[in-house]
Amino acid sequence: MKDYYSILGVSRNANEKELKEAYRKLVRKYHPDLNPNNRQEAEKIFREINEAYEVLSDPEKRKFYDKYGENWKTMYEASKKGFDPEQFNQRGNQYTYSSKASKDLEEILQEIFGSFGKSKNRKNPFETIFFDFDFTEPYQNYQYQNYQHNTQSNIPEIEVYFNLEEIYNGTQKTLTLSINNKPTTVNITIPPRIKENSKITVNTPYGPIKIKIKINKSNYKVIQEKNLLLILPIEIEKILNNEEVTIILPNNKKLKTTFSIDQLYQEVVFKNLGLTDSKQNYGDLIIIPVPLLPKDKQKLSKIREILSGVI
Repeated sequence: MKDYYSILGVSRNANEKELKEAYRKLVRKYHPDLNPNNRQEAEKIFREINEAYEVLSDPEKRKFYDKYGENWKTMYEASKKGFDPEQFNQRGNQYTYSSKASKDLEEILQEIFGSFGKSKNRKNPFETIFFDFDFTEPYQNYQYQNYQHNTQSNIPEIEVYFNLEEIYNGTQKTLTLSINNKPTTVNITIPPRIKENSKITVNTPYGPIKIKIKINKSNYKVIQEKNLLLILPIEIEKILNNEEVTIILPNNKKLKTTFSIDQLYQEVVFKNLGLTDSKQNYGDLIIIPVPLLPKDKQKLSKIREILSGVI
């Protein structure tokens, strides 16, 4: 594993100022234009210096590097993809330097070379409302937020959280509501694979109430309302050996498939395995395979040779 701290010659608790000062000294020492007699070796060292500084000068990347070591980039990009699919664009060892690292390098090069150093209030019975839930399975974890009064339809609304497995399979639940200190129960039927934020109207002795469907956190993320996204870490040896991978779907059924090297970091789409929209059109299951690298140095070195330019 590359030790970025050793490359820059700093301790693991080095602050921003110490990092930049170390980087400045190394740029002055190893910039290829300052080493005409040993340019090839200088270029190699200079790339490592920039790579190390690009990671350690970025607090978020540094956090992932400190936590995951050799697999930091895989986990960092996977987390990025999970929160914002448009930002997941990592391919191999190609680096797009962060704005901070790039700015610092430009500043240092200008110091060395000058300007040529640049690289080219109505009362109603729902006003006080509390909820208690009658669970039928021990693992279920319902949550609620305060109801919102819908001024257009004059129907109160509450959010109720369900596990993704319940949403995917459909479920029937009994909610016990305490309205103005008077308990009342309502039954709710969740149709299979209903999309998040859908609203179901149920009747109570005090009038109708809307239940807004929310989904608890899980390994799957709901994107574009009806698609499911799964970031799937896979041992790189399984991909190289074309071994079958088993994925447990939210309905506990098994999806068996293989992934190729070309599919690493890419969106692999399995049609009609997502949730549904208001027109009962099925969304897709999107899986992004990310490689888990071995800790053994010899195995890692061999894999890097095989997958040069990929990881």
